[in-house]
Amino acid sequence: MAVSALMARVRGQFTPGPQGLVSELRRITDSGLIDIPEELFPRVLEASHNVEDRRVIMQHLRECLAEPAGKQWTRIYGGLVLAENLVQHGSAELITETAEGRHFDLVQRLSFLEVLVVTHTRRLKDLDGEHFGSNDRSAQNLIRKKASALRADVVPKLQADPAEVLNSDALGDLSRGFEDIKDTLSTCSPKTCSTNATLTSLSSDMPMPVQLEKPIGRMIVNGIVTVGHSDDTTSGSSDEGEGTAAARRNRQRSLRRPSDRRRPAPGSEVAKEIAPAPVSPAPAACVDLLGL
Repeated sequence: MAVSALMARVRGQFTPGPQGLVSELRRITDSGLIDIPEELFPRVLEASHNVEDRRVIMQHLRECLAEPAGKQWTRIYGGLVLAENLVQHGSAELITETAEGRHFDLVQRLSFLEVLVVTHTRRLKDLDGEHFGSNDRSAQNLIRKKASALRADVVPKLQADPAEVLNSDALGDLSRGFEDIKDTLSTCSPKTCSTNATLTSLSSDMPMPVQLEKPIGRMIVNGIVTVGHSDDTTSGSSDEGEGTAAARRNRQRSLRRPSDRRRPAPGSEVAKEIAPAPVSPAPAACVDLLGL
């Protein structure tokens, strides 16, 4: 049994057991009213969530819709109003069981009421208890119109997949739950709601990503260049390191062999061999002036 129906019975809203439920059903269908008060339906709608109560409800509804078209036509109309509320606001299991044929053929009965001919009527009462006149045609049109509208609403639901009907009922409850949460968040004050604090606490619990450490110490490449950085050094120590590297370079240059410095270029010997030998100038001609 649904919790709401159980709490209603504990509070004494209606008498426990099938007889108490039948009394509630009769207050709806046997009132003789056209405008049935809405406060009579919630207790029956709550009972529709219980398997045993659904059997009692559908049994009573079958009897109402099978009344002869005479003075009891108001009971037929009350049964139509009850069926309309059950289809729209009752348990989804009721639609599933009706589609499986567990109770009675509701669609067939509604089809019959769409062409119902009312032969006898009685004086009706309004909500204030005052009587007003009625004729066969007005009562007949009232029942036909209600039966036609209810049949148009019932047939698509009976032809739908039972799982979809149950899911739509569950989604309706879920959407109402989301609306309640939305209303709670919209009316929440800064003192009572601390979304940022919650997000901060969640983020603090999450592990931080591992970061790669910077190179520590110095690296010597070919004994000349010093690379790397140490966090515990200052700008002065870095300048000193640069000076040390420069001194090493100068020292290595000075250690080179002198022969390497005076060594001619690789192509100089070949150039000497290929170069032509120097030509000595021709001796000047001597003239003996005494022999002249």
